[in-house]
Amino acid sequence: MDADLSHLLKGLTGKERQGIRRAYRYCLDHFSSMPCRSGGTCAEHCVRVALILKEKVHNGPALRAALLHVLPDHPDGGSLPQDAPIGSERELWMISRLSSACSEEALSWPTPVSIDDPRLPMLFAAHALEQIRRMEKQDKARRRACCRRTFAHIAPMMRQLRLDDWAVEMEDRCFLEMKPFIAKRLGALAESSRNKDIVLLKHAKRLLENELASVHEPCSVEYRIKSLYGTYRKMQEHRTTWEKCHDRLALRIICTDDAACYRILDRVQRLFLPVTRLLKDHIARPKENGYQAIHAIVVSPRSPD
Repeated sequence: MDADLSHLLKGLTGKERQGIRRAYRYCLDHFSSMPCRSGGTCAEHCVRVALILKEKVHNGPALRAALLHVLPDHPDGGSLPQDAPIGSERELWMISRLSSACSEEALSWPTPVSIDDPRLPMLFAAHALEQIRRMEKQDKARRRACCRRTFAHIAPMMRQLRLDDWAVEMEDRCFLEMKPFIAKRLGALAESSRNKDIVLLKHAKRLLENELASVHEPCSVEYRIKSLYGTYRKMQEHRTTWEKCHDRLALRIICTDDAACYRILDRVQRLFLPVTRLLKDHIARPKENGYQAIHAIVVSPRSPD
């Protein structure tokens, strides 16, 4: 069995697997002769979009729509062939919307709250990521237009969908395209300090987990290193340098309720030296989008008494 098809079928039910097999075969049979703007054939493009979508979605109709979304561009003049393996009117609607939104003239895409099917923005997001990954196949003007659209519309939409890893990848690729010298310089700095950063974060995570376990505070602790584009934006916003970018490294503590946030903040400030002037309380003052958290900057563990 073809490796791509095997991956698409993984985790699907018997009926869904049958539908994906038909759509995959139809895609190869009918779209392999259609050239794609990003290079290669439309069949290859559709399979790549479906494989990206499969990273997040295990839904047969959505995956079939990804495999068949160039049907309106088929040389038959846009008429729907009778043998096209489309399972429902809803799938045809998704195919039509995706094809229309992904046209060269589309400058913005529907947000998740503007449509009645949550699968459609996921399709848009997978298609956008495939375009960015193949961006080098396009001319400079189209690459730059794609990057501007990504920064303005697509990456924010992905974050609404909680596809932060996709948004980060797209922003970093677009950052490299738009500001290659700065992106490469920051990339070199990030690479040179990566091992030290991870050691520091793991040590701080272990200290914090032990401290919170000692007071029986249920929570989870994660760490992250800010993306290149995120670091660049923060440096621009605060007019600072790489070395003084405060939240390039961060621990994220997920707790049970608001009261627990304040108790944990107290333990954090006992364990580490805080920079109190930079404390941001988005629980007392939530952001407009409803985001609630406490952002605290610390510089090092306190010395034992």
